[in-house]
Amino acid sequence: MKQKKWFVVVGVFLVISIILASIQYIRSMSNEINGGGQPVSERPKEIITFSYASFGSDAEMRRVIDTYNQTNPDHVFVQLLTIPRENYTRTLNMLMTSGEGPDLFSIHSDWVATYMYKNWFKDITGDLPATMKQDYSDWAFEYGSFNGKQYVIPYGLSTVRLGYNKELFRLAGLDENRPPQTLAELKEMATMIAKKQIGNQKYGFVWPLAEEWYGFMQSMEIPMTYSGVSVFNFKAGKFDTTGYIPWMQTMLDMKNNGSLFPGNLTMKYDTALTQFAKGNVGMMLLSSSDVYRLENELNIQTDWGVGMPPALDQQKIGAGALMIVPEPVIGINSATSHSEASTRFWQYLHSDSVITKMYEKGIYFPVSSRIRQTKAIDAVQVNSKFMSFQPTTLESFYPKPPVLLDSSITTSVINQDHFGWNNRLKAYREVASGTAPVQDMLVAETQRLNAMLQGAIQMGSISIQSYIQATFDMKHPLDK
Repeated sequence: MKQKKWFVVVGVFLVISIILASIQYIRSMSNEINGGGQPVSERPKEIITFSYASFGSDAEMRRVIDTYNQTNPDHVFVQLLTIPRENYTRTLNMLMTSGEGPDLFSIHSDWVATYMYKNWFKDITGDLPATMKQDYSDWAFEYGSFNGKQYVIPYGLSTVRLGYNKELFRLAGLDENRPPQTLAELKEMATMIAKKQIGNQKYGFVWPLAEEWYGFMQSMEIPMTYSGVSVFNFKAGKFDTTGYIPWMQTMLDMKNNGSLFPGNLTMKYDTALTQFAKGNVGMMLLSSSDVYRLENELNIQTDWGVGMPPALDQQKIGAGALMIVPEPVIGINSATSHSEASTRFWQYLHSDSVITKMYEKGIYFPVSSRIRQTKAIDAVQVNSKFMSFQPTTLESFYPKPPVLLDSSITTSVINQDHFGWNNRLKAYREVASGTAPVQDMLVAETQRLNAMLQGAIQMGSISIQSYIQATFDMKHPLDK
């Protein structure tokens, strides 16, 4: 028990150290850029800070920023803050609550509603590029709006696929052109791969859980939409986490038979990606944003393929549209003292030229269908797997479920990684650790979420009728 408390203390100390270092870094870089022996005429007139976390590599974003710094006529200098991905959300939350938040920042979809609630986004209603107004769907505008004002808008999207090592498939006697279609086949194939590789430290499947978004959302909730499973039932207006029981049970079975890569509870996503690139993993759920990192930074050499995520069973294949995920959206800090400069840089990042460049490099798919349809990308010409992740008619964005917030949320609670309805990820972790019965835990979590929902309805903070869709169809989730 004492050891556990010691690890908690060390973890908190490390997070605080990162935050203090980030604040000091912002200040020191501002001083350095403003001075440094440069002639006054060569110094930037204004410095803005930007924190960025993508689903994949940030190398191309750094190049985009360098270009802006060298070419913008206003002599504005954009300083990219370096925040480790595994601590990104917590660090950004604490910077925002401390009043030291960056001028612009990217934020994962799970936190957009919270940032709107806390009034941390600048209103950009009047700042949207004309092409965006013509080009983007109603869903994209609804995603980033609140009380009639626009705060963010998704510019890029990611898709999820099952990546698999064809060489390990061949060695296990499996058909290299037929990845598993169901959870039963996933377990069977992973077991065959692991048994064939005993002593070689190669495993059938990897499920990294150190970063809960990647472990439980990208690698469970999102893939399970393809089977018609969703955390929120839009027909009934209720939460339901019991649909993930078969997934959890399959993972525990593979853990017990040795086909799941060991140490998954503490494994970082980047570590798992590296193991896949090295050929030590038979299968892994991947995002389209991972392809650039695999091919350009991890230099994957193994022969690998891409397939749709495994479904619950044969009857459930395609029972729902596979969820498309917005790339972390970029917002402007409502407290920035560089509003005009930050807005101009935000517009630059959302311009056709930048979005097209990122698409050409295989960083993300544009939300703009016009750009997707009219631009050939470099990645196709170099045998990249990026286009294997291109969204199909079997995929869709989903409407936003209710987010359970209330006026009692404090800064100390916000600074934790998850709260309210996001605590379901902690329930998932307990199940994945094997310390709680799968069905009992997920039934209890469903009851907890719905009790919170009912409380929010009674308080008037959620109008449930605006979420209920009597004709909701998971194959066409945006149809009304």
